[in-house]
Amino acid sequence: MPVATYAFERGVKVITEKPMSIDYQSAADAVEYAEKKGVLFGVIMQCRYNASAQLVKKALTCGKLGKIISARSTLTWARPDDYYKQSDWKGTWDKEGGGVVIDQAIHSIDLVHWLIQSEVETVSCSMANRGHSIVKVEDSAEGLITYKNGVKYGFYCMNNYGCDEPIEIKLLCENGKVTFNYDDAEIVYNDGTKEEVHGNVDAEVIDGGKDYWGFQHIRQIEQFYEACLGNAPLEISGREALKTHKLIMAIYDAGKKFLD
Repeated sequence: MPVATYAFERGVKVITEKPMSIDYQSAADAVEYAEKKGVLFGVIMQCRYNASAQLVKKALTCGKLGKIISARSTLTWARPDDYYKQSDWKGTWDKEGGGVVIDQAIHSIDLVHWLIQSEVETVSCSMANRGHSIVKVEDSAEGLITYKNGVKYGFYCMNNYGCDEPIEIKLLCENGKVTFNYDDAEIVYNDGTKEEVHGNVDAEVIDGGKDYWGFQHIRQIEQFYEACLGNAPLEISGREALKTHKLIMAIYDAGKKFLD
């Protein structure tokens, strides 16, 4: 957070990538400082803008799905040793803050946490490095998060697969079941009716832009600009992103002991 804090001191508005930091306290301090200075502070969580996530969020917000009962997410991606050889900070505790959880699975964990909208009660997690020889961080993690509203969320992530398969998120709700990933979503209601969306057909494709499971970075950046101009409230502020960051840090607090 030193660069962001440097900007806040000078009244400069900041939008930063995830993760906010490699620990909780420095991220919380940055949020407090930005608010004290009255400076906008945004954090990229672009997957919330995917059409699939928006469909599910709308069905929950309007009450059509009822309450979430339980949730699960699965991520199986490929990050071989060669991936880590390309950087002096990827896969490090002191520079990146961890492995598959804080780098890859953070987006799916954020989506579920955002949809559940409750405070975390307990976090149980186990971690391991099962397939990498040049890094010490976790390449596999699984756990259970329980929420104060009664929801139980189980997650599994690993980066020892042969390719990047689409993540899968499932929600069991009072009035139906949800299956979605970054591109597609299907809601099957208890009465047999369905809602679905496939791809981000209305997403703007930027020449030379990189496809991070869609081009939704541009939507969030445009929203940040609108907030800077005073035309809209900032949707994913540092304060909002801190909720997920706190959970990520709790996952590491629970799971890092398995790596010792």
